[in-house]
Amino acid sequence: MRVKIAALALALCAPLLNAAEWLKHERIDKMTSVTVFSAMLPSLNREDIGGPYGVVSSAILVSKGANQGTETAAFSIQRGIISCARSCSMLVRFDDEEPQMIKVERTGNGQFKTVFFTDPEAFASKLRTAKRVFVRPVLYGGRSPIFEFIQGSPLSW
Repeated sequence: MRVKIAALALALCAPLLNAAEWLKHERIDKMTSVTVFSAMLPSLNREDIGGPYGVVSSAILVSKGANQGTETAAFSIQRGIISCARSCSMLVRFDDEEPQMIKVERTGNGQFKTVFFTDPEAFASKLRTAKRVFVRPVLYGGRSPIFEFIQGSPLSW
């Protein structure tokens, strides 16, 4: 499931940089017949991270329903490598609150473009009430760009 969410983010991330609305998708899990909801919010900005990667965009992804209705939340970049061996923290700020370090982990399949929030329910809860979210990942090579997300309307299923 995590790989599919990451693939969706990377496929949709680049052309929708100015979007402020959640891009939603719904499907029926063929194994469990559970409806799985997923949503992606592209970042408003692109950042030049240098090296062979150049200018990249990012996205926040949330899905619900695949595992007894629990939510999964992730951050993904279009190109580049998020510097996170197995688990690490990223600086995140919701609206005008103080920035906070939030724990994330990467998938076990060698994917370095997407990390998952270790407490997705708490992250999604904060995300629902925030109008603006700033995320600062640490990327390979030591760069720490700030990606900005502004919701046109709050995430709802």
